[in-house]
Amino acid sequence: MGSLWEEGIRITRFPQLEGDTDTDVLIIGGGMAGVLTAFMLKSSGIDYVLCEAEVLGNGVTKNTTAKLTSQHGLLYDKLINEFGKKKAWLYLKANEDAPMSAPRMCAQLEQRGTHLGLSLPRLKIY
Repeated sequence: MGSLWEEGIRITRFPQLEGDTDTDVLIIGGGMAGVLTAFMLKSSGIDYVLCEAEVLGNGVTKNTTAKLTSQHGLLYDKLINEFGKKKAWLYLKANEDAPMSAPRMCAQLEQRGTHLGLSLPRLKIY
């Protein structure tokens, strides 16, 4: 069974990184988290390089529902036990803020007259 996210898409290919490069942030993995991190860093003017071994969004991201949620069941108990209440709360806050950030990011892309598929080549991806 194929993924809903694969239907009717054109896969954009990116160049292989040749030689060495300097960057402030190295993002390893071009799934939803990696691409969104690259977008946020670019929007903030922070130098980054995103490296993906195969195809963007073709790993775990391809087979998810792509939902943004803060309801992670017993994970919070584990986070509290391993890292303390403050770090568990920070994780919760980040997950609560994500659904609120998504519409803003989409609006930014729309203002540029693009959609995510067309704007990806403007990101530094190897």
